[in-house]
Amino acid sequence: MVYVSETVEDPHVQALDAATGTKLWTSTVTGSALRLAGGVLYVTGKDKESLHALDTATGAGT
Repeated sequence: MVYVSETVEDPHVQALDAATGTKLWTSTVTGSALRLAGGVLYVTGKDKESLHALDTATGAGT
């Protein structure tokens, strides 16, 4: 899986299939910096003051 903070079409955090580029999920979170640790994707909010934790399999908040 590849995680992106935004695309031209969508400003939300997304997971893409690494081999095909197919979108696997889209989060409701918009963010800038992404960090992955222990199966959790940490996202710094666009405001640089918030931190979100997303399940890497579903994109749901943890």
